[in-house]
Amino acid sequence: MMLFKAYNGDISQVSAAMAQLASISAIFEFMVNSPLAKLSDQFGRKAFLMLGPAVNIVLKTLVFLYPTYFFVALDRIVSNSFSTISGTTVAIASMSDLFSDTPMDFAKALSGLSNYYGVGLLFGPILGLQAQRWGGHPRYAFLVSAFFAALQLVNASGILETLSLKDRKPFKMSDINPFSFLKIFKEERKLFTASIVGGALQQICEGKNLADVHQSFSRRDVGMNESERSTFVAFIGIILFVNPQKYFLRWFGGPKYTTLAIFANHIGGVLMYSTLPLVIRQAWTMMFTCAVSSIGWGASDYPRAIATKLAIQAGWGRGEYSGALAQLRAAVAVVTPYVLGNIYAWSTSNGRSYPGLAYQFVSVTGILTYFYWRTITDEDIEEIKVQTTKAEGNKCPICWKITTESCSRTNCAANKS
Repeated sequence: MMLFKAYNGDISQVSAAMAQLASISAIFEFMVNSPLAKLSDQFGRKAFLMLGPAVNIVLKTLVFLYPTYFFVALDRIVSNSFSTISGTTVAIASMSDLFSDTPMDFAKALSGLSNYYGVGLLFGPILGLQAQRWGGHPRYAFLVSAFFAALQLVNASGILETLSLKDRKPFKMSDINPFSFLKIFKEERKLFTASIVGGALQQICEGKNLADVHQSFSRRDVGMNESERSTFVAFIGIILFVNPQKYFLRWFGGPKYTTLAIFANHIGGVLMYSTLPLVIRQAWTMMFTCAVSSIGWGASDYPRAIATKLAIQAGWGRGEYSGALAQLRAAVAVVTPYVLGNIYAWSTSNGRSYPGLAYQFVSVTGILTYFYWRTITDEDIEEIKVQTTKAEGNKCPICWKITTESCSRTNCAANKS
């Protein structure tokens, strides 16, 4: 809302500005993601899970106190990056401490994250909108956000450490290099391909890269007001909370579900965004399209799970690989919002009226994603399953970590009995 006021409601300019901020945020994330992830391999996950909420408290409070373009931009760039580092990169590394030995368990755990994302999306926009109405200014939404960041910090402080002492890896000065993720390109075919599908190609269709286009598209071309847009975001939250993709993952299995998900999200759902809402121009069409697309929101879970399994076998640290994959995703995120935002700005300015062009561009990348995913053969999947089955016999019944002896996690209840 503050950006719309800064640009006097010019949606094309706002779309380009938001795309630039998203790209700058991705650059910042790219620079700090890998070093912090590797530090978590040495010092443990807990402190870094607390880092994101702490940064959010400070920056959201600053925006509330000083609601200027500078602090809004600073919050957009820095808070988004540290939220991703704590809530995605380190959180996934923490989950891989528990589940990485069995790819399907890990994929289900990754899918389960949607439940928690859904709670935020369900209540966040509603509470933010109510705070704006109550306070008479958009800055009150940032005060609410700071409050929930404080709750997140308290919750993170109570989480048990997942990385055992014997699994920790020392941090080296060479780990500061943000381009260390390029080692992925030197890995064997299965690890490389799963990393590209689960990281780079799926990232193009990720919600945060389409969010700025969604915002401008829903306002300008579908005609949704603030209340309808908040309802739409809350609807996304409901879908994430219900998490239908986890059921599809269980019913179809990892390989088949990934194929279905690519078609449902990349190709089917995104392509529908470029047509149906423009024909009917009703808010419900955005929700219907979102529901179809949601079948594929877990498209990256299984490729990422098998990639993590293969990376650990190849000698990567769990935090190191999670950081490298986040770097790969951040590299794509540097370019994607900027490209999509400018495609939308170009297609809706100077008399042009092709607002669905950005969505159609994403659909083309979905076709490429499908063909690249199919280069991982059924024989490759069976080989990974065989390796997993051999390890299954030594899974701790309490914390699910697979070991060759008694569970090594000091906080596991199995060691306290």
